[in-house]
Amino acid sequence: MITGINPDGYKASQQVIEQTKIGDRASWTVQLSWYNLAFTAGLINAGGLLACHRFVSHVTGFVTLSGVDFVRNSWREGIAALALPGFFMLGAMTSAWFSEPRPGEKSPRSITPALILVALVMATAVVLGHAGAFGPFGITEDIMQDYLLLVMLSFACGIQNAAATSATGASIRPTHLTGTTTDLGISIVRAAVQPKDSEARTKEMTVTLRRVGLIVAFVVGAICGANVFSQLEYTGFLLPLVTSIAAIILNIRSLSLKA
Repeated sequence: MITGINPDGYKASQQVIEQTKIGDRASWTVQLSWYNLAFTAGLINAGGLLACHRFVSHVTGFVTLSGVDFVRNSWREGIAALALPGFFMLGAMTSAWFSEPRPGEKSPRSITPALILVALVMATAVVLGHAGAFGPFGITEDIMQDYLLLVMLSFACGIQNAAATSATGASIRPTHLTGTTTDLGISIVRAAVQPKDSEARTKEMTVTLRRVGLIVAFVVGAICGANVFSQLEYTGFLLPLVTSIAAIILNIRSLSLKA
């Protein structure tokens, strides 16, 4: 038992996680919400790449980039790149503030407020992009030119990633594929070593296919994003705005089904 947390509240939270994690008990509504989040992450990453020439949810990449900048004596760019993972973490902390249960609470918290924030960030990106706050789309001479957009998108990805992580017991991390690909490799071997036609193998194959679905959803989102942002530029952030609203609706729908 976790000290300081109401046992009933903790048990309720664990029951919700059991229904939303990547095991074989997740409903179609829950599964659709996973794939929608991964699709949205692909869209946002494509938009960030085309607008700023950087992957906005790639924390490891920003740390690496800062090291390269420091070696080249580009101190301003290096510090700016190193700060971006901090904004990703700030987004994760913001999501956790809304979604993590407090001591004494008897019911789990919803990730809906966090998803609403992601939608608001996408809407703000459209408005500020048209207002010229980020400069011309796709033209970046240094990291500071469109730094505000990088901050906003990293923050949004941190929110989304933490929301999914909290809701699914860390079994879904939609904004990047490193963890999902690692989990996929493990689950393939787990399925392979189980006896043929066994229940354990069937469950592991189900999990494996769902992880493949997450990767496919991200890739499809990136492809769609590349096409949309190439044509619509900053207006393209309307598409992740729509999918973020869809995520809110799906989350509310899944909560009503569990009630």
